[in-house]
Amino acid sequence: MMRSAFSWILWALTLFCSGLLVILSLPYLNTKIYDFPETKPFSGNEWYNPYQDVNFGQPALKANFHGHTHKWGGITSGVDTEEELIEAYQKRDYDVIGISNYHAFSDASKSDEGLNFPIYEHGYNILKSH
Repeated sequence: MMRSAFSWILWALTLFCSGLLVILSLPYLNTKIYDFPETKPFSGNEWYNPYQDVNFGQPALKANFHGHTHKWGGITSGVDTEEELIEAYQKRDYDVIGISNYHAFSDASKSDEGLNFPIYEHGYNILKSH
């Protein structure tokens, strides 16, 4: 008995979607799951202040360490080019500009202007939440 054209199309579509789901799930097979020890309330006689030796007489720097531009065909959350984003931060008097475009170093880190430096953001996440 021959299947109807509709059942063949439905079968092919189901097979395609199942294969796509498997392919999209592959990066999650290598995900590390961290199991942190249970937290404990503070105990002891002294507090540790990591900023105790900082000279606050110096002017503070205005910085951003997590900016996205339009990259990877729109997978990133940004809409501007790197040049447009850098220009926007410079207009707002930022001293440090950090662009993190998932698995790529920004060309901004090669600039001689300001305190731009390379930022690398790693990970796969369908919802772009991090």
